[in-house]
Amino acid sequence: MLYDPEARREIFIIFHDSEIYFGGRLFKPGFTHCFAIERQALGWICIDPSRTDCLSHILPASFTDDVIGNFVRLNPLATVMQVFVSRHQDERLTYPRLGLISCVGIIQYNLGVYWPLIITPWQLYCRLATNSVEHIRVGNIWAEAEERNQSRRRKNLKRKPQDTEHKQKHYRNKPLPHK
Repeated sequence: MLYDPEARREIFIIFHDSEIYFGGRLFKPGFTHCFAIERQALGWICIDPSRTDCLSHILPASFTDDVIGNFVRLNPLATVMQVFVSRHQDERLTYPRLGLISCVGIIQYNLGVYWPLIITPWQLYCRLATNSVEHIRVGNIWAEAEERNQSRRRKNLKRKPQDTEHKQKHYRNKPLPHK
């Protein structure tokens, strides 16, 4: 059998920064764009929705090749989430609906979910990371550990040490009431 409709699909969702565009500063750094790479029996398929079109590529690799390992090594600032998607019985979930046509909307449709309030890649990442969808199971997540450590260091530098011995009390200067 060449095609098994009940088989579980293995999809890798990649979150990363894309080129600079209007409104891009509103997104969380590292989560301005997302696309998917799916491992299938005959190879790997990349679905990359952009602002102008949706590109689909068949990657020149076999089923057993370490495509994601190579991608993570070459793109250390990207976050990669592995999800396993099984077929769900509720056909109403996959029926096309009106919504934003964006990278997040295309990936949601590919996963078989409809979340109209999820519009940014960061929101999609957080929703999938909760592992709350019945037919989707989250596997591994590759994230840049050094980037997280640097952000923690930046937060710690912003905090000032508390020196309780020399702390002065601050009072509001109120005018004295005149009688």
